[in-house]
Amino acid sequence: MATKISIDLESSGVGFEDLSDPCNESRLREMYDSMRIKDWPKLKRRFANMDEKERQQFYDNHVQTWKRLFDMANNDVQHSKEDLKKLFLPDQQQANKGKILQNLTAATHSLQVAFSLRSDTYYQDIVRPLIGDGCPEEERMMIIELAASFFKLMCLMLLHNPPMTPDWRETERPDLWTEERMFPPIIVVMKLVNDEDWSNPGDQ
Repeated sequence: MATKISIDLESSGVGFEDLSDPCNESRLREMYDSMRIKDWPKLKRRFANMDEKERQQFYDNHVQTWKRLFDMANNDVQHSKEDLKKLFLPDQQQANKGKILQNLTAATHSLQVAFSLRSDTYYQDIVRPLIGDGCPEEERMMIIELAASFFKLMCLMLLHNPPMTPDWRETERPDLWTEERMFPPIIVVMKLVNDEDWSNPGDQ
């Protein structure tokens, strides 16, 4: 079973990071915290005039949407990683497997960077069908933009080595604030990448 490290430890324990890497762990955590602390509260304020029942339904819907976005990102990433695996490891018995796995890890990072460079419109088009029409267009666009940013970030986290993922296990607790349900602590799946077990964090 994978060893998981809580966000309370702040990192996966790696002693250094490449500060020039746009997808390093610290940067991904900063993006996640910014969504939780700045972007989501800004969106919430646009719906402050809802009555209590409508507001709770609005929050509950978004919690479920966020989980669906994570599942979509996880499926997308796993398909991409499987394609890389087929390219780099067509023969399970081939020689120089250690070197090939190093190249596979490097290719995965290149894929992560490629995901980071995709346009906002690309991600908005993916998430748009999940966002209903039950609010004014300006607010709906704000939701789409935040959902697209979240989906993109989930892809980047899942492609990180080691993979990073929100800990969804306790998000159904009714005593949690909406922010805690939508943006649970990040855990790091400490599992070495290899050809037999190229881990799927969504199943952890």
